[in-house]
Parts: sequence; C-alpha cells; structure tokens
Amino acid sequence: MKIKLSELKQIIEAELVGASEDYMAKEEVRQRIQDIAIELVAAGKIQNDEQLKEFFETIKMAADALKMVPMVALMATKPTFQQ
Repeated sequence: MKIKLSELKQIIEAELVGASEDYMAKEEVRQRIQDIAIELVAAGKIQNDEQLKEFFETIKMAADALKMVPMVALMATKPTFQQ
C-alpha cells in the first residue's frame, strides 16, 4: 500500500495534535493539584515534607474513591472549585 507524503503528514499532524491536547488536559490537572499544595503551604497547613507526602497520599486516595462516582452524579453536581 502506497501512501502520499501529504497524507502521511496529515496523519502525523492529527496524532500530534491529539497527543498534545491529551497532555495539556493532564497538565492542567497536575497544575491544579500543585496550586492547592502551594496554597496549603502558604497557609501553614503543610509545614514539612511528611505533611506534603500525606497530602499527596490523600490526593491519591480521593482520586481512587472518585473512580466509583458515576458520570451522571458528577453532571448533577455544581462545582465548588473557583479559579
């Protein structure tokens, strides 16, 4: 099967854009979690590495628990997070 160079370019560009959008979505989540950690450090609620480690363990636990929440429940709930 032969493929034209222009078609190959289109396929590669589409894959790169898709990967880039996926990466950016994940990066946004990481940034939000980092912002929360920064706020807690600034407020004095996280004061050392052990507390920071506990914070990230809590984030992991919360993410695991949220995996059980169905999409319909999330759609029916108003967000409380303010940017």
